Amino acid sequence: MPHPHKLCYPCQGSFIGNIPDGLFPIASGNERLKFMKILYLGSFNKSLTDSTEKHIKYALEQLGHQVVAVDEDRFKNFNSNEFNENRADIELLNNNDADLFLFHKGAVGDYIGLDLLVKILTYLTCPKVCWYFDKVFPDREEYIEYVSAYLNYVFLTDETFIKRHKFNNLYPLRQGIGNEDTSLGKYREEYDCDVAFMGNPSLQGFTSKIWREI
Repeated sequence: MPHPHKLCYPCQGSFIGNIPDGLFPIASGNERLKFMKILYLGSFNKSLTDSTEKHIKYALEQLGHQVVAVDEDRFKNFNSNEFNENRADIELLNNNDADLFLFHKGAVGDYIGLDLLVKILTYLTCPKVCWYFDKVFPDREEYIEYVSAYLNYVFLTDETFIKRHKFNNLYPLRQGIGNEDTSLGKYREEYDCDVAFMGNPSLQGFTSKIWREI
């Protein structure tokens, strides 16, 4: 039987959504699966918060792919107007024999400028993919619009942005729940319920009204 998802987290990790054929393939029957070497530029060294990129890396590795993680903070001292292919940072991105380059924000706004990211994308020869797993707020719309022209695929959780833009390389892809160890949590009786709301406390009154009406 063919696999029900082109890429899924229910089995291996945590991707939900429709993936273009040929990207992150899953073998079915006697099909031969091509595992990829994925160069992943992301935020992996967060000390105070969870890292979505770590979960994505884990899921891709569970699917059999090799993931080379490059943390965005390597570019913290990068001149946003400078591009030198002999820099160690750039060599690291280009000399990994990667089948795919994957990133979220590409360090733009934190360490480098958008123009430099575009120069890096132009310099890399492998297919390039952005998975922007945040709401595309107005201050990020220009970023997505601009960088999309240099990418093979752009995955977004914000389907409204996709519907408003007729780009042929935009696809919806939502985060899911992985199968990593969840035993480190602590049971608290006051939170034992059938439905729990997690989110912005300022919205809880509005949300509780919705639940009551349901």
